[in-house]
Parts: sequence; structure tokens; C-alpha cells
Amino acid sequence: MGTGNSEERRRNAGADDGPAESPGAAGPLSPASSGGARPEAPPDATGLAPEETAEGGPAAEGAAEGSPYAGTGRPLQADAAAQWTVEVRYGAFETRLLCASDIGDIAVGTCLVVRTDRGTEMAVAISPPRPNRDAVPLRARVLRKANAADIELQHKLESEKRTEAHAFASRLIREHQLKMKLVYVEPLLGGEKMIFYFSADGRVDFRGLVRELAREYRTRIEMRQIGPRDEARLLGEYETCGRRLCCKAFLDRLEPVSMRMAKQQKSTLDPGKISGRCGRLKCCLRFEDRVYAELRMNLPEVGDTVITASLKGEAISCDIMGQKVTVLTAEGERATVRAEEILFVQPPAGGQTEEGGEDDPDRIRNEGKREGPAGGPAGESGSGA
Repeated sequence: MGTGNSEERRRNAGADDGPAESPGAAGPLSPASSGGARPEAPPDATGLAPEETAEGGPAAEGAAEGSPYAGTGRPLQADAAAQWTVEVRYGAFETRLLCASDIGDIAVGTCLVVRTDRGTEMAVAISPPRPNRDAVPLRARVLRKANAADIELQHKLESEKRTEAHAFASRLIREHQLKMKLVYVEPLLGGEKMIFYFSADGRVDFRGLVRELAREYRTRIEMRQIGPRDEARLLGEYETCGRRLCCKAFLDRLEPVSMRMAKQQKSTLDPGKISGRCGRLKCCLRFEDRVYAELRMNLPEVGDTVITASLKGEAISCDIMGQKVTVLTAEGERATVRAEEILFVQPPAGGQTEEGGEDDPDRIRNEGKREGPAGGPAGESGSGA
């Protein structure tokens, strides 16, 4: 590899590794790196920047020698002259990307050969072409519509080469006694590189592994460390709800999910019901949190005194999605009332809130007025939590 890459490897290692060895020599430490469209970064155990990756192999700019895509791998430049733009999904993480295109008759679902910063890849159009009126510079371009040979090659890479490379790399990992788990292998259509996604608890010296992989496949090898959420995103298909995993279907960014969201949305905190395929809190808890927060404002807290036109009692449970409250009356009877039937809500004087803090005896939730029962005074609304 070039001198610049050798110097970078020495900086990453914190020591001088000497001159670059055979093609395939890579940085000695596994980085906490992102894969796809901003996936979750694992705990930083390496001290390297999240954007860093370790690569090894021939430093060719284009596709592998002898590849039908040779010559398409020139370094990408921002292209403002494209007549059209089209949004595509590509790669193992099904990343969304806006590409420049000179083709204006692309239907949604069409397979395309595109050039990205990673190399020549297969992608699928997810939007029709739009005129590039503002001459927006883009660093990805549609080369052409995929033909039968492109589709056949992509299928062969996914069904044969990926499986063979995974088995070969797994055997090398065992031979080198590396404390890492190989999760997924992604060979690019153009042959510029192969990406090996792995998980590990800490630092891993995989220089020998990368050298042997580069020697076997004669292409650039990229080792990319991922976390549990990305592992599920690569390997999982369907969740317990019966639908496709959100991270595979439409989520491009994996944002943190808090236990507060789970407490607000679930009546039980059973890990089996609030954890996803990755073993972490389900992503749907986050993007549904705002709706639950808005609906929760219409309901009282558990322990509050609720007054309607026909009864008075203590709120003992709330159905947020159904907008209903179960009330226990002084006579020991239970009744279910709708949120819009509540006229007045009074917190327990000197009691404790659900968060553990003291209530203000004079605190009354009111976000408007409602008419009281016939013949009586108007009561204050109990909406708002």
C-alpha cells in the first residue's frame, strides 16, 4: 500500500510497524466504525475515531483487473452537470442515496448499476428521476440500468461468493485465535473491495487476517466493526409483530432508545416484550414516543381523583391508545370512562407522583374548560398530564 496509508497505520497502532508488507497489510487495531447509513457505533474500546476503518489489499482505484467494470472506478467528483437525480437503496444496510443520472426514464424498482464512494454497486431505484434544476452537486452517479449479466453476477456474489468468503474468513479467525465474530461479508459488484463486518468486545489485531484475505481474493479488504443493533439489521428479517424489522424497512439512522419510552408505552417491562432481535430496546419505542406523549396529556396520573358527570373515583389505570381511564369509586366499584368524559382531575394532596416527587396540593391539570353537568357549575378540564 502507499506511504500515506502506512503512516496512518503506524499512527493508529501507536507504534512503528516498519515498512509496509505485502498487499493486504492493514492497521493493527479494529476501529469502532460505522457501516451503511450511520449505524449504531459499538462501545469505544479502541480509541479511534468512529469514521475510521482498516483496509488492506491492492490500492487500485478502479474495479479489479479483468472485471467487466474495469475503468468505471475513477475517483468520484462532485457532479453538478447531471440532468436528473434519482434516489436509490444500495448495500448491505440498504442505505438511501441520491444519485446523479443522465437517464430520465427510470421506474421505481428498477435495478441500477451505480458508482458510489465505495465502488461500483447494484442499487434499486426508490423514486422516479427528478430534474436537477438547482444543479445540486452529487458524489454518486447512475452508470446505467442493470442488464441480465449484472443481475446474474450480483446473484452469484450474494449466493456463492459471500457464503464461501464467510466460511474462509471464519476459518482464518479461528486459526489466528482472534476474539472477534464475523457477522457478514459484502462483495461489491465491481470487485473494488470486499467488506467484512464483525463484532468484538475490544481491540483486535487483525493484520494477519487481512493479509491472507487480500492474498486470497486479490482485492481491497475492509474490516468494519459493528454493534448489536447493526448485527440484527444485517441478519434479521421479521420482528415479533410480524412485520419487517424497522431498521431494514425504513430507518436510516439508529437513534438511542431510553427506558422512559418503554415505561410510557408498555404496561409490562418484560425484556422479552420490549427487546428486539438485537437484544436492545425496540426501535419502534422511539419513533412512537411522541404520539404516546401527546395522547398521554389527555389522561390523569394513576392515583388522581377523577370526576365525571356521573361518578367520582380514583384513577387506577390508563389506556393511552384507547384514551380510557379505569376508576375505582368510593363504593369499591370499577368503571371505565373515556378521556373526553372527565370534567375535573385532582392530584392526591401531599401524595407522591409516579416519578417519586411530592405533589403540590393545589396542582390541577387544566388545559381548557368543559361544561359541568346539567344544572351544575362548569368544572375545569382534567386534560394534560
